[in-house]
Amino acid sequence: RICQDIFRSGLIDYWQGRCPLTGIADTALLRASHIKPWAKCDTDAERLDVYNGLLLSALWDAAFDRGLVTFDDEGRPH
Repeated sequence: RICQDIFRSGLIDYWQGRCPLTGIADTALLRASHIKPWAKCDTDAERLDVYNGLLLSALWDAAFDRGLVTFDDEGRPH
Protein backbone atom coordinates (compact mmCIF):
# COMPACT_ATOMS: atom_id res chain seq x y z
CA ARG A 1 0.00 0.00 0.00
CA ILE A 2 2.81 2.41 0.83
CA CYS A 3 4.43 1.85 -2.58
CA GLN A 4 1.10 2.48 -4.30
CA ASP A 5 0.74 5.76 -2.38
CA ILE A 6 4.24 6.77 -3.49
CA PHE A 7 3.36 5.89 -7.10
CA ARG A 8 0.13 7.90 -6.93
CA SER A 9 1.89 10.93 -5.42
CA GLY A 10 4.53 10.75 -8.13
CA LEU A 11 1.88 10.69 -10.85
CA ILE A 12 0.00 13.61 -9.27
CA ASP A 13 3.23 15.61 -9.36
CA TYR A 14 4.15 14.49 -12.88
CA TRP A 15 0.71 15.21 -14.37
CA GLN A 16 0.36 18.42 -12.33
CA GLY A 17 -2.67 17.03 -10.51
CA ARG A 18 -4.84 16.68 -13.63
CA CYS A 19 -6.16 13.94 -15.85
CA PRO A 20 -4.45 14.61 -19.21
CA LEU A 21 -7.62 13.66 -21.09
CA THR A 22 -10.33 15.47 -19.16
CA GLY A 23 -8.48 18.12 -17.16
CA ILE A 24 -10.22 16.92 -13.98
CA ALA A 25 -8.15 18.08 -11.01
CA ASP A 26 -10.16 16.69 -8.08
CA THR A 27 -7.78 14.03 -6.72
CA ALA A 28 -10.74 12.07 -5.33
CA LEU A 29 -11.74 11.43 -8.96
CA LEU A 30 -8.27 10.54 -10.23
CA ARG A 31 -6.71 7.08 -10.38
CA ALA A 32 -3.04 6.16 -10.66
CA SER A 33 -2.97 3.58 -13.40
CA HIS A 34 -0.02 1.37 -14.35
CA ILE A 35 0.72 0.86 -18.03
CA LYS A 36 2.61 -2.35 -17.32
CA PRO A 37 0.60 -3.99 -14.51
CA TRP A 38 2.01 -3.83 -10.97
CA ALA A 39 2.17 -7.63 -10.69
CA LYS A 40 4.13 -7.94 -13.94
CA CYS A 41 6.78 -5.37 -13.01
CA ASP A 42 10.18 -6.92 -12.29
CA THR A 43 11.34 -4.42 -9.66
CA ASP A 44 9.94 -1.85 -7.24
CA ALA A 45 11.72 0.84 -9.28
CA GLU A 46 9.66 -0.22 -12.31
CA ARG A 47 6.48 -0.25 -10.22
CA LEU A 48 7.14 3.30 -8.97
CA ASP A 49 8.30 4.75 -12.30
CA VAL A 50 5.99 7.61 -13.34
CA TYR A 51 6.75 6.74 -16.98
CA ASN A 52 4.92 3.48 -16.34
CA GLY A 53 1.78 5.30 -15.25
CA LEU A 54 -1.13 7.48 -16.18
CA LEU A 55 -3.17 9.73 -13.92
CA LEU A 56 -6.68 9.22 -15.26
CA SER A 57 -10.19 10.18 -14.26
CA ALA A 58 -12.11 7.24 -12.83
CA LEU A 59 -14.05 6.65 -16.09
CA TRP A 60 -10.94 6.61 -18.31
CA ASP A 61 -9.11 4.45 -15.77
CA ALA A 62 -11.91 1.87 -15.77
CA ALA A 63 -11.91 1.76 -19.58
CA PHE A 64 -8.10 1.44 -19.70
CA ASP A 65 -8.03 -1.21 -16.97
CA ARG A 66 -10.56 -3.34 -18.87
CA GLY A 67 -8.72 -3.00 -22.17
CA LEU A 68 -11.49 -0.95 -23.76
CA VAL A 69 -9.11 1.90 -24.61
CA THR A 70 -5.42 2.17 -25.34
CA PHE A 71 -3.15 5.11 -26.07
CA ASP A 72 -0.80 5.83 -28.94
CA ASP A 73 2.71 7.22 -28.53
CA GLU A 74 1.32 10.76 -28.57
CA GLY A 75 -1.09 9.96 -25.72
CA ARG A 76 -4.23 9.94 -27.87
CA PRO A 77 -6.87 7.38 -26.87
CA HIS A 78 -7.96 4.63 -29.27
